[in-house]
This record gives sequence, structure tokens and C-alpha cells, in this order.
Amino acid sequence: MKTEKKWYFVIVLAITFLIYDQNWGLNALVISLLSITYLFIFNNNKKSSAWWLSSGLWILSGLSIFLSNTYTGGIMYFFTLINFIAVNNNQKHSFPFTFSQTAFSFFIGIVKFVTPAKNEKPIIEVEVKEKIETKILKKVFLYGVPLLLVIVFLKLYQFANPKFAEYTDFISLDFINWYFILFYVILLFTLYGLYVFNNFEPITNWDFNRKNKVNENYTDAFQVKIGTETEQKMAVMLLSVLNLLLVAFLIIDAITLFSTDIDSELTHSETVHQGINILITSIVLVIFIVGFIYRGALNFSKNIFIKSLTVTWLLLNIVITGFNSIKNYHYIDEWGLTHKRIGVYTYLALCIIGLVFTLYKVINKKSFVFLIRRVSYSFISFLVLFSLFNWNAIIANYNLDDTHFSENKIDFHYNMNLGFETYPALIAYFKKYPNANQDIYEELDYKINNHMRSLKFDWKGVPSIKWSEYLTEKELASYTPLEVNNYEPIDR
Repeated sequence: MKTEKKWYFVIVLAITFLIYDQNWGLNALVISLLSITYLFIFNNNKKSSAWWLSSGLWILSGLSIFLSNTYTGGIMYFFTLINFIAVNNNQKHSFPFTFSQTAFSFFIGIVKFVTPAKNEKPIIEVEVKEKIETKILKKVFLYGVPLLLVIVFLKLYQFANPKFAEYTDFISLDFINWYFILFYVILLFTLYGLYVFNNFEPITNWDFNRKNKVNENYTDAFQVKIGTETEQKMAVMLLSVLNLLLVAFLIIDAITLFSTDIDSELTHSETVHQGINILITSIVLVIFIVGFIYRGALNFSKNIFIKSLTVTWLLLNIVITGFNSIKNYHYIDEWGLTHKRIGVYTYLALCIIGLVFTLYKVINKKSFVFLIRRVSYSFISFLVLFSLFNWNAIIANYNLDDTHFSENKIDFHYNMNLGFETYPALIAYFKKYPNANQDIYEELDYKINNHMRSLKFDWKGVPSIKWSEYLTEKELASYTPLEVNNYEPIDR
């Protein structure tokens, strides 16, 4: 533990260097790699697949910040971090219950950082340790405290009297970055609970006692009161009506979707986005309804008809997501890519994940807790992979492809405002069509030159490097400004 605490001071110092006065970029990936290495070394337990998966997701989320730096990637970095911290402590911890474990450890760690640990070692070893700690404390008190107080009073007197400041100007402490030191001390307190984990037994016991398989002897007050037979009859009636309703909806939706008027209908975004919002709401209800019906005795019912109705209902919901995917495809094909339209596909993918696991739960008699664990972890994994891509550049390259869209259907403002990574695609388009939208071209030219002129390489900024920005800047290094703006040459 003593060695671990020494290295804790070192790794926090490294993290301070990586994030103090920096933006998120390469540092996110380096922090995850350093932290995982540190925790790997000081955790002697055999690493299970859960440990490797959670650490891999944290690394991938750090990589996504370095590659594309999206909001989704930043959120996933936070989620995967707190999940890994709990799993590293006990590999049986399950997502999303790792949130409460890590939150507890975080707050308790702030207190424990300045609280002496309980001694469970032999008395002789404790006495030796206490002697060493006393010796260190004496040296800190003898030299450190007077030095700190002298510096404080020196600065106070210099501020109080300019003449005194002039005579003592040779005593320069400008090389000390006090804000950096303060930031380091704050991190030492706040990160302690993450790197030296504090387990909370009530949460651990609750998590470990929630089984993935439904107990054959499961009963609850509601089930006892109304009886299993009544539940079965209710399930048959409900699922039969819902299946009929869904079949009717799909028939009408299919007629609308595959009719010749589809293009004119899909010119309005409400057709897709409103449908998606309703779809998500209905699928959430589907999952909760199935979770309630199959929470206990119904899992072991010999009534195959009920299970067939359930499976059919879930499969029909998957068909609905397929129809909405086609609608979104036609919308993109007609008007181009946007973040919202990519978001639609993301929501649909998450819906499919939820429905597939619900099917698995019903067929394999799994518990609702199993469903929460698997679905939430799958969502996080999917979003981590999603955030690896530079969607701004993908959108611009698709929208500016003249084989897809004519000039009158391209929203140049939208594509330009997506970010710096879209500029190469815009420049390529304007070079191919020099007379297309001159106002946008001149505005783009102005933005590129302002950005390229502001670039100054400083090794201190390396932790903030983002790969997508680096590639874009390299691509635009040879850009020739428009004569209309009459810029001074850039000194490269």
C-alpha cells in the first residue's frame, strides 16, 4: 500500500501536466492508458473478460476524443471511466450499478486521503512504519513550513511596499506556477477515491444478489393476489390485441412507405423525426411490458401460445425499426446528411439492441436485471464505437458529392458551420465549381486564413492535439487564398 500511494502522487502529477491549461485531445487517451497500467500493476487479481472489456472501452473512448473529439465521445469517456474503476476493484460489479459504487468511492476517497489508514499489520511492522512517518513529518515541519511561511510573508511585503519589492526583486519566484501546484493538490484530493477504491458493501451485496436467471420459485405480492392464471389470461388478451394493432399499423405504414408519393411526403422532416420519437417511446413501453409479464411464473408456463405472441410482437417491432430506417434513407437521399439524420440511425440501432435482448430474455428465461445490465452495457459499447468516427467530415464529403446533389440542394452554410474538418471538402467543391455561391466561398476563405495564421506550434500544446484537426491543417497547408480578400502571405 505504501508503494502504491507513492506512485499515486506520481500518476496524479502526470495527469496534472496532461490537463492543466489544455483542451481535450491526445491527453484523454494517454490518461486512460496510464491509469489502466497503474491499476493493472497494483491489482493482483486475475483479469477476467469483464476487466479487459471495460478497460478496452475506456481506451476506445479516449481514442475517440483524440480522433474526432465529439460530445458523444466525451460523455462516453466519463461513463467508461467510472465503469472501469468499479470493475477493477471487483470484476463481478455490473453496469450500470458501477455508477453508485464509483460515486461512493469518489466521495469517501476525498476524506480518506487525509485520514490515517487502519493498521492490520503486526505490531513491530506498524511501529517501524510509524517511526518512518514521524521522521518524515519532522523534516517537513522543520524545513517545509518555515520556507512556505517565509515565501508568503515575502510576497505580502512586496505587495505592501513597492520600494521593498524593488530591493528584493532579485528573489524571483516567477519560475513557480502556483496555479499548477494548486491544481495538482486539488487533483490529489479528488482522484484518490478513483485510484484507491473504497467499496460500499450494501451496494455490492445488492448488485451481487440480483441474478440473471429468473428463479422458478419467484413470487411477489401482486402475483400472489391475482394468481398466475389471471396473469396468463391478461397476457394473452393484451398481446393478441397489440399484435393485431401492430399488424394494421405496419400494413398502412408499408402502403405509405412504398407508394409513388413517398418523395413528396419525405420533404418534411416531421415525417421522420416525429415517427422516430413515437417509435422510441413505444419500444421503451414494449420492453417494460415484456419485462413485467415475464418477471416470474409466466417464464415457466407450458402455454406456448403466450410466448409465440410475445416473440411475434417483438419481431414486428423490429420490422417497424426497419421501415423507419428506409424512411430515413430516402430523406437523406433527397436532402443530404445531417447530425440529426445520423442520430435517427443511432436511435434505431439502440432500439434493435433493446428488442434483440428482450427476445433473448423471453426465450432464455432471463431476469429483468439481466436485461438492464446487457442493454445498458451494449448501448455504451455501441456509442463508444460510434464516437470514433469524424462525422463532420463524413457529412461534408457526402453532401458535397456532385453525384448525389446539385448545387441548389446543398446547404453550404450548414456544411461550413459543422467545423474545421469540413473545409477541405468545401474547397475541393469550389475549385471544381468556382462560380458556385461566391459569398460562401469568400467567407470560407476568410475562416481558413484566420485559422492558419493563428497556428503556432508549441510543444506544451501536444496533449491537446486532435488527429482530425492535425490532418485538416496538413491538408490546408498548401491552400492558396482568394485574390479578392488580398491577404498578406502566410509565413510558414
